[in-house]
Amino acid sequence: MVIGLTRNKRVNGFTDEQLNLMRAFDNYYWQGTPLIPLYDYYLNGDKDNHDYAVEEAGKAAGRLQKEVLINDKRTFETEEGYTRKYRWTRAEAN
Repeated sequence: MVIGLTRNKRVNGFTDEQLNLMRAFDNYYWQGTPLIPLYDYYLNGDKDNHDYAVEEAGKAAGRLQKEVLINDKRTFETEEGYTRKYRWTRAEAN
């Protein structure tokens, strides 16, 4: 559960298996990881599209992180900013 979260967009275009693997991975270096399909999806075969692909894949990864925290039995607070911050409240949802 996330306190202060007003909306969450879904990540589309991937199988449930791919999304579950992506949700389980946490690292900024994606090469050879379950998250590389996000980058490839936004790159869309255009090697000159690198900056766009990095930015959009990062946003999609953030949406996946929100899903993980929303479905967690622990409770988190959030603070908006350029990079959203989360803090565990040390409470658990019933």
